[in-house]
Amino acid sequence: MMATFKQLWRSHKLLVLAFLVALTVTCFFATRFVASSIYWADPAHRDVQIEGWMTPGYVARSYRVSPRVVETALGLDGFAGRGRTMADIAESQGKSLEVIRADVVAAAIAARLLGSAPR
Repeated sequence: MMATFKQLWRSHKLLVLAFLVALTVTCFFATRFVASSIYWADPAHRDVQIEGWMTPGYVARSYRVSPRVVETALGLDGFAGRGRTMADIAESQGKSLEVIRADVVAAAIAARLLGSAPR
């Protein structure tokens, strides 16, 4: 096997390097996918109370609704909430975190009742 690898390396260095890069990228995304799946499969991460450190994307995953539902409840459009915390959004809108929390939870419940939760 090692002789075969050495022969491949000598005759096709670029191809071997491309394969190793592709393998590394695949392993990275596979690890990320598995870690994310394990994290979100844990019932302790579902319907958690909204805290100031959470992002709209995290809240959407926790409540199992579309990110669009959370963005609409927060009055954001598109990428305006990306990377911002709930505390930052509340502060920029001049609202308390409790008001933001109530708006998002109400929107999430309504979305679930209407069946617009992601599958």
